[in-house]
Amino acid sequence: MGIDEISSQPQGGRLAPADGGCIQRGKFVLNWRSNIDSRPSTSSGGASRIRKHQGVWAYSWKVFGSNAIFAYAFAELLSTMLEVIHVEDNRNAVSLKELIYTRIFSPIVNPSFGSLLYSLSYILFCFVPCLVLFRKRIFIKI
Repeated sequence: MGIDEISSQPQGGRLAPADGGCIQRGKFVLNWRSNIDSRPSTSSGGASRIRKHQGVWAYSWKVFGSNAIFAYAFAELLSTMLEVIHVEDNRNAVSLKELIYTRIFSPIVNPSFGSLLYSLSYILFCFVPCLVLFRKRIFIKI
């Protein structure tokens, strides 16, 4: 029985989602977690509880989210520039993106792990200007 067969069987008068309800469960957990953190406590306000539990991952989402348009535009511009700029490598013209990947990230362990490291470093590189804007309290809006 494949995924298509499971998702086409009606359950309770409606079709079951193909993902097995993982999205709904994830939304429930996130909503439940935010309800716990936002409840005011007797000793201190609810806002301070949220700030105490806000980790590095939440801060990075806050930085990217505050200048999402800039982050998207910067990532697209950077990607285009890495593809358009060609350099000579062993008498062959290759894009800067390909040169960076083949010289730095591909030789590490295996190509799939190198690809993961390349994408993480790309995100980190796009994060730096967003962080500078966030710390200077510059927010680009439409």
